[in-house]
Amino acid sequence: LSSANLYLYAFQTDRVFKGMPEVYYAVQRSGEAIKFVYLSNAPQKLMSYSHSQFLSQNNFPQGNIILRENSSDEVFKLTTLRQLIKTEKPKTVILLG
Repeated sequence: LSSANLYLYAFQTDRVFKGMPEVYYAVQRSGEAIKFVYLSNAPQKLMSYSHSQFLSQNNFPQGNIILRENSSDEVFKLTTLRQLIKTEKPKTVILLG
């Protein structure tokens, strides 16, 4: 969560857990109306393109990508997740990290 680590690890977007895209597609095929949202603490200004490329190149299902606009926002993920649940009112939420 420190700013030093933010810049140290910000550009490490080439690692994919083996089998994760397949897990996501299995969830998508479950018969429910599935929406994927990729929520990251990564800074939007620096990482928008690389995150999009990572998801595309590793064959993840399409979905919205939400990145942090303000690097000093320490509760970005929690606030955004709460807002998404309030807005979308999903029956089920699956969080993977």
